[in-house]
Amino acid sequence: MHPFEAYLKEQNLEALNVSVTRHIRYMTVYNAIKGIPITPGHAQQIRQAVLLMTKVPYTGPFKLIDATEDAPTIPIKKLSRHNLI
Repeated sequence: MHPFEAYLKEQNLEALNVSVTRHIRYMTVYNAIKGIPITPGHAQQIRQAVLLMTKVPYTGPFKLIDATEDAPTIPIKKLSRHNLI
């Protein structure tokens, strides 16, 4: 179990409530619970949401996306018209 998932259980919080509180996509909160990398900005929003909801800060880790890595991209010239629909 990821530490954030344990924190939510300890505080009796649901992922959906956290996502609605700070207008964060549910999948982002789900990814944080499962230990899937999220952006540092989303991690900060999640921390703010749970602090607002519980008054108990989450100080544990989140797995973060490495901002120095370039995301894989496909050049536009290689995309066919069928891929755009």
